Amino acid sequence: MAAAIIAGIVLAFAATALALCRAGAIEPVGPEPLVTVYDSPGEGMTVEKQADGPLYDAPPDVEQAVVCDRDNRMYILLRTPQGGIAITPYLDRDGSQRVMPRP
Repeated sequence: MAAAIIAGIVLAFAATALALCRAGAIEPVGPEPLVTVYDSPGEGMTVEKQADGPLYDAPPDVEQAVVCDRDNRMYILLRTPQGGIAITPYLDRDGSQRVMPRP
């Protein structure tokens, strides 16, 4: 008897939810629509050339190279046209310094 009552309640709830969805009161949950990305700039916009390397927001005239020390820890070497040099640790997503795998 109790199973029949529970089954009736579940069936009534499902029928009510279906009726509300069809009436538009509840929107069904579905995948998000994809975003359209255009590869050309919009009106009034300018696009600067992007750097090629691990630091994509660096100016394009800065030369970038990945170098390793004796312990295979990775660094990013930056060189400017004026002769400036900088070296910074190459970090992974967790903030740890990347290590070049040994063969």
